[in-house]
Amino acid sequence: MSNKTAVEWLVDELRNQIAEGTLNAIAISELKMKAKEIEKQQIHNAFDSGVCHAIEPKGNPFLYYYETYK
Repeated sequence: MSNKTAVEWLVDELRNQIAEGTLNAIAISELKMKAKEIEKQQIHNAFDSGVCHAIEPKGNPFLYYYETYK
């Protein structure tokens, strides 16, 4: 299974909570904070990958995204 972007994760979680009837303002706030943490980690991972690519070029940002999230 491929990785999800933070946005894809957030949409899936919102849909799940809507279906379960548990979505409220607090849940939305918590999901937003979690999605931002996921995004932060993904940016960190992309940066680390970019540093490696700067030393030994292996691709471009579009290829990184495709290989990581598709």
